[in-house]
Parts: sequence; structure tokens; C-alpha cells
Amino acid sequence: SPFPILVSGAVVKGFGRGGKQLGIPTANLAEDAVERTLQDIPIGVYLGWAQIAGEQPVWPMVMSLGWNPFFKNERRSGEVHVIHNFDSDFYGRTLNVAILAYIRPERNYDSLDALIADIHFDIDVAHQSLAREAYQQVALEFDHQRYAALPSPGDREMFLFKWLSALDAHLEAAPESAQTAIKIGDRQQQLELLLLEIAAIPPPQSASSASKRRSWLGTGGPANAAEPTGLLGAAVPSPSRVVRDLVARCLARLYELGHMHRIGDALHLLQTVLTRKTSATAGTTRPVRSALVCVGALFESLAATAGFRLLSSFADFAAAAVRLARTADVSVRVDATRALARMLRSQAAATLLQERSAGVARDLVKCLRANVRHKSPALVVASAEALVALPIRLIGRPPDVERLVAVLVPLLATRVLVVRRALASLVGVLVARSISADLGPAETVAASEPPTSAKAASVDGPPMRASTGSRDQTATPQSQLQSPSQPSQSQPQSPSQPLQWLSAPFTRASASRELRAGIVDAYAALFDALGEATLAQHYATISNHIIGELASAETSTNKSASCEAEKLGVRNMCAWLLRVPLAGRLPLKAKREAAQVLWDRWLASSEAVGKISLLLAIHEWRRLPIHSDAVDSDALLPRLERLLAHPSSAVRIAAAAALRHVLEEHSLHAAPVLSSLMTRFQRLSADYAVDASAIDRAHL
Repeated sequence: SPFPILVSGAVVKGFGRGGKQLGIPTANLAEDAVERTLQDIPIGVYLGWAQIAGEQPVWPMVMSLGWNPFFKNERRSGEVHVIHNFDSDFYGRTLNVAILAYIRPERNYDSLDALIADIHFDIDVAHQSLAREAYQQVALEFDHQRYAALPSPGDREMFLFKWLSALDAHLEAAPESAQTAIKIGDRQQQLELLLLEIAAIPPPQSASSASKRRSWLGTGGPANAAEPTGLLGAAVPSPSRVVRDLVARCLARLYELGHMHRIGDALHLLQTVLTRKTSATAGTTRPVRSALVCVGALFESLAATAGFRLLSSFADFAAAAVRLARTADVSVRVDATRALARMLRSQAAATLLQERSAGVARDLVKCLRANVRHKSPALVVASAEALVALPIRLIGRPPDVERLVAVLVPLLATRVLVVRRALASLVGVLVARSISADLGPAETVAASEPPTSAKAASVDGPPMRASTGSRDQTATPQSQLQSPSQPSQSQPQSPSQPLQWLSAPFTRASASRELRAGIVDAYAALFDALGEATLAQHYATISNHIIGELASAETSTNKSASCEAEKLGVRNMCAWLLRVPLAGRLPLKAKREAAQVLWDRWLASSEAVGKISLLLAIHEWRRLPIHSDAVDSDALLPRLERLLAHPSSAVRIAAAAALRHVLEEHSLHAAPVLSSLMTRFQRLSADYAVDASAIDRAHL
């Protein structure tokens, strides 16, 4: 007592002394986290484990809690040195810290060298202490007496959370060696039972089932010989989502480090819970939700290593999760959909579903398509993640994917940022797979469905076809959410047609700002999914699409300030797409080729190019590296000089900036170009002084 002490807080910028002055970078916890959690413990130096929230690795750490008298701080701070070399900082991220022991009190020092020497000594103490067997085993021990003495469910919930966090840190940090596996194997039987009880998964009711459970727990013996674990004597609180996630993660890691052959009976118990018919009450949904989280974690973590023992049950668990994803209880639907998403992330499991369980796959696709339109943000996000993990062949041919995209795009207008990002990621991945995947005549789930009648096909209507000249598209009807009819033979997609699935709704005059922002997020996800090789190969098509189609988006017919602001917003969106998600992912050679593509298409002959498209092309061309051979050509610099006389002041300014950029990068050309500009300027000035009406002031 009082260890372990758990504290979580955002990493904020401190005084910048750790990495610069001391050579020992530290993560400063936010002041509210220090005051809220650590106000009652003595100041000094502590050791333990640290983890960046959302990431799996757990690293040893030393923590200084106090006023740092050497630097004369005016407020108490918590500075954590994570004993690991990170490639970048993690300001703004949440850092989870488990404090396990006290090293020494806070001291003042006569010199900076003495302070640095003591810090290195603290790091050595932490390394040696955390390697001792006592610290290796403390996380595996559960204090039954202390738990039973806690007075309230809230205290018991907090106790379980702290113990599970410490166990998770131990299992993640444990080296995957034979010695560690043996140590964990000695306790695996008790830990399995303990974790399942914490997750509120009930024990079997019949004596035979109880005997079977004791068999897979390794206790054996007659039915009345089962010994209580200690938790049975005290009420187990309803596990929160955080506790369920910790239990699932610990259980998966336990099998990974321990005895894998025991997982079969555990899966049988989880399947029994998921297939049991119960009413949707709070008491009966607890074990179901816990079992769903455990199943998702097991398949996500162990599908590649558990082999047939786990994969053979995939279709049964998928069918059970699909059934639960259609129940009336939204919380159960969310957990079931999340479990499906985690299960589908295993390539082997997804392939097995595609090849051997066509019926389950059809039900899965229908269920996810319905849930992605639900009003619950959590269910929409979970459904989008599951559809992202779903192989594209399970959705159907390009026309089927196009219909699904047509349904999803209007949903991007939501004001809920997390929903918009999830849907945008899904749309981008679907379009990317339609571009890069060869959806040939191989057998798919969609092909195994019976063909629909002609009447049904006429109700669904044709897939959305978009073009720049036709922007008044009708919304896709609800019937298109159903599974696709039997597809015809189709050829691999070219980039231009799938890109129009996004450009058509973007360029409509009726498109809202929220919808356009969501579509831009979808484009960014699309470019990320395509990868730099595909982007470099199709840069000409994609850049022409953005500059020629998206930039010409209709706003409204009036000339009000709001309309002008809307046009400026569209231009900024297109400029960001060209600069960050597209060109930002290209290697240097591809960027030089991209600069040549922009020049040949938009700048070499700009008389017929609109002002917005010309502006975008100039700005993007200026940011790309230009090959010296292009600058040496007779057309480049004179062409930029002629753009200085363009009727639009914005184009003139952009052309001047581009010309300056070229001359700065290629200074050998500066003298003749500046001489030519000065000669022209002097001649125009002289003519303007003689007859002002005869000279274009904009040109001057």
C-alpha cells in the first residue's frame, strides 16, 4: 500500500529542460492530473510503467514529483522519463502511468552534473528493480482479502481497474521467453477464471458443464470439489467498457504467452454465452457484451498464431455477432459490431469467411449496411470500421460499390466529427479498392445470391453516374442498401470513373459546406489508401480531376459575400488536397514529374484555363521541385513573364511569386530575366507617361 498508483493525464510542454539541458527528455503531466491523483503522496522520485494511450507497448519509467528545487519551480509538477527512445514527441497525447514503488526523496544539488548523475542512478534503480522477481510476480497476485473488505461497488470497480492495468502492463512488458511463459503458465489456470469472473461471464449451470469448465481450467475433480476464487464471496460490479477491454486484452496476451492449447474450451464458454437466448435486461447483457469484447480481442491478436483451433470457430462467432448486431439494445449492437470489426482485421479469418461461409458473409454485409445509417454515432463508427476491414469482394462488383458509396456520401454532411472521419475513411477505402483492385469474374458472395427480378432492378435504378456537366443527381434510394444483385462481368476500374463518385456531389450547387468538408476527408483517405506508387502513376488524372472538376464547383448564382466566401472555401479545399494528401506523399522524382504534368496541362497554354484552375495550378506548381532542364527551356520563363499581364490580379501575384521562386532556386537565370523585366517596365513606364490611356495599368 498504496501501490500501484495509476494516473493518466495529457502531456503538456514544460520548461524544455529535460532534453536540452539534461539530455534526459521528460513528459510533463498536465497540472490537473497531478493535483487530482497525486496530491496525497509524498514528493520524490518513483518508478513504474508508462504507456501512451491507444498504443500497445508499455515502457519502464521514473517519475519526479515535486518542485524541483534546483530549478526553483513555483508549482508542483509530475515529470515522467519513459525509458525508451521515441522517434518524435507526443505532446497532447494521454500518458498512462502505473507507479509501483518509491525510490528516494527530492533533493537540491550544487551543480547540474550532480543532478544528471542522480537521474541516471534513478534510471538504473528502476531497471534493476523492475527486473526483480518480486516486481515480476506482484502484478499476477490478486489481493482477495482487500477486495472483499471494500465497502462499495465503486471501490471494487476501481480496485479491479488498478489490478487489471498492472496485469496488462506486466503481460505487455514481459519478454517472450520460455522462462516467462512457464511463470505465466503456473498461474494461467487461476488467471483465466479470475478474468472471466471479472467480466461477469457466468459459470455453467449444470454439473456436467461445471465439470467441463473445471477441466479446461485445469482444476479437475468432482463437481463439489471446486474451490472459490475469492471473488465469488463478494459482489462483482457491472464491468465498465474500460474494464471489459482490459480483461479481453489480458486474456489474449495470457494465451499468447502461456498455453495456447487451452483456448478451445474458453472459446466454447464464450460461444455458449453469445448463443444463449436471454432477455435484453441490464443483468443479462453484461456477460454478452463482455464475451463480445473477449472474442474480438482473441481473434484480432491470435488469429495468425492460434491456427485451426481458433479459425474453425470463426463462422459460428461471426453468425452470433451478426445476430446480436441486429438486436434492439444499441449498446449490445455497438459491441457486436466492434467485435466483427476486430475479427475481420485478421486476413486469414476474412479469407475463410469469403471462401467457406457465403451465407454468413451475406448477412454480415446486410447488417453492416443497415447499421452504418443508424442514428447512434458509436454504432455508425463501429460499422464503418467493420466495412473497412471487409474484403472488397464481399461487397460486390464496382457497380455495387458505387451504389454503396452513393448512399454513404450524403452521410458525410454530419456535424459529428468522429462520425464524419469514420465515414470518410470508409468511402476513401472503398473508392481506392475500386481503383486498385481487379474485380474480375472470380466467385464472390454477391454472385451467389439469386438474381433479382426486372421489376426489382427498376426500383433500385442505375448506379449514380457523374460528370462535370451533369450535377443535378437524385439521391440513391434506400433499396440500394440491400445486397447487390448478381453482377455482370466487369473490367478493372480506371481512376477517372471512381473519382467522379466523389466529385459529382461535391460540385453540386446545393452541396453544403459540411458535405464538402466530409468529401475532402474522403479524398484524403482515398490518397492514403492508394499509396505513393499508385498516386505517382495516376498523378496526371488525379490532379486534373481536382483542378478541372472540383475547383469548378457551383456555389450559388448571386454575388453576395457569403457566395464569395463559399468559392474561396472550395478553392482552399482543393489547394489543400493538392498540397498535403496528394503531393505530400510523393517521392522527389515523382514530384518533379508532377511539376512537369501541371506545366504541360495548365500553364503552357493558359488562355483557355479559368482563373480558379489557373491559380491552383500556379500555386501547386510553385511548391513542387522543378528540374533544371525545364528551367533551361525557352518556354518556361517567358511564359511566366506573360502571366504577369493576366487580367486577374490574383493570377498576376501568383505568377510573380512563382517567377521569384524559380529564380531563387535557379539563380543562374536571374540576371537575364531581371534585365528583361526591367527593360519592359521602363518601356511601359515611358509609354504610360506619354499616353496613360494607351497602356494597360494592370500590365504595368
